[in-house]
Amino acid sequence: MKVRNYLNLWISSKSIAVLMAVLTLLSFSSCQEEDTADWSPTIAAPLVNSTLSISDLLDQVNSDSLFGADSDGLLMFNFRDSLFDYKSKDLFEFDYDEASFSTFTPNSPSLEQAINSQGGFTASQTLSFNVGANNTNGDMIELDSIYLFDGFIRVNIASNYGHAGQVVITIPEMIKDGVMFSETVAWDSIPGGGLASASENINISGYFMDLTATPAGSNELEVLTKIEFFKSGNYPMPLGEGTSVELGMDDLVFDLAYGDFGNGIIDLGQDTIEFRPFGEDFNADVFLSDPRLRLNLTNEVGVDMNTYVEDLKYVIGDYEEVLDLFNNPLSAQFSIDPAEFLGDTAMSSVTWTNEDGDISGLLNPNVTNLIFDIKGITSPNGSSINQNFISRDLGLKASLDVEIPLAGRLGQLSFNDTLEFDLGMQLESVDSMSIRTIMESYFPANAYLQIYFLDANKMVLDSLYSDYEDLPIIVSPEIGVDGRPLTAEPVTTIKDANLNPAAIDAIVNSTYLVLKYAFETADYENETNVSLYEDYFIKAKLGFEATGNIEF
Repeated sequence: MKVRNYLNLWISSKSIAVLMAVLTLLSFSSCQEEDTADWSPTIAAPLVNSTLSISDLLDQVNSDSLFGADSDGLLMFNFRDSLFDYKSKDLFEFDYDEASFSTFTPNSPSLEQAINSQGGFTASQTLSFNVGANNTNGDMIELDSIYLFDGFIRVNIASNYGHAGQVVITIPEMIKDGVMFSETVAWDSIPGGGLASASENINISGYFMDLTATPAGSNELEVLTKIEFFKSGNYPMPLGEGTSVELGMDDLVFDLAYGDFGNGIIDLGQDTIEFRPFGEDFNADVFLSDPRLRLNLTNEVGVDMNTYVEDLKYVIGDYEEVLDLFNNPLSAQFSIDPAEFLGDTAMSSVTWTNEDGDISGLLNPNVTNLIFDIKGITSPNGSSINQNFISRDLGLKASLDVEIPLAGRLGQLSFNDTLEFDLGMQLESVDSMSIRTIMESYFPANAYLQIYFLDANKMVLDSLYSDYEDLPIIVSPEIGVDGRPLTAEPVTTIKDANLNPAAIDAIVNSTYLVLKYAFETADYENETNVSLYEDYFIKAKLGFEATGNIEF
């Protein structure tokens, strides 16, 4: 409540001095012998001239400034919260098949003869690594190219040839900085016999893999291996044993991957968020006729999805009730468009209204939380673009917007407004007093106004009106079909209250004035909807007329 004008009326000491001088002259010219006289003036003055605007009312409802106005001045309730913000590595937690193989070259007289006669021996083999991944359904994803963020090739060698050797690993279709991958892992000779070994983890972060070069056309990477034995002396080679080489490609993390990510289900979001649209202390019966619940999605990956709401519920109080927001949550489906190319952003949104469910239920003053569970189905009808892609640093995020024009019904709303108050009367006693209340309403609501007088400790001394039927009634203007008043003029109501001595004494000794309003929108009982615009107001004017007594 913003008090526009507040007047304390005091009879100044100078005025009293002048008054006393006049009265003294009158007493000297009088034939009376009394040395005292009574004067009983009648004083009338304003007490309060204040205006309650629609913004003042909303300040009472919520202190977080969730209310604004559109271009026409219609008030809007807006709430926004982030539901999720995922990177691709969060959405696509692939269960990678470990790409590995092992080969064993047994000792044999012919192999020993070849080493002794030729000074060495070379065995070459071309292998195919499966570097594909499974989606959340367990189905294989068909990848055709990968930029690696992290990963390594594992090499383990064990040999009892006695001779030294090495393994040369070459991957023609795996390139970094224009250079093809090629690494060599060697083992030493053991002259006295025994088992020679070598192990190495080769970092392959930052490499690009072209998986289309093999006949499979996806997921496979050809690896060329060359095992070289070098004659290190005339060492006997135990028969039945030999040299084993194990290769593995482990802990692959994709920085960027292209391919077909398949038809899988992923959890887009499941959480509970605090949702108190009107704050904690607001209590009223609220129905909004045109609420809109909008889900905004920003997709930075090249995978399209169909999405459905498995759960969207609102919580009343401390979980006394948990209610479905939609008539059928599974029917609340929507699509997420894919980004067409790397660096692109695709925006999607879906809006739900009261036709989809009890969206107005979100505006129940006792709502405390919102529970959501949203699923995504990747590539539901196959890829809608030439090539799907995911990027480790890009992903998908969503926000929930509640946008509600303040058009509807509001009942059982009450609140207090406290003002400092000083009647300012310098009378020895007050014989009689009446207070006039003038209400001007340009507000599509009917309301009652009661006025309380409080002492310095904010204890109630008395109320202005003793009977509910006598309270000033704030009358709504006539409302048109659009929910606005038909005229631009406020409706004026006037109420006079003649006070008894006890009430007069309480008012004279008051320190605070409390205005208690009780609201309901016009024709509330007949479920008439009104629209709240920012130019609405209720103006309260209070004035008094008092007869007092001064002895001198």
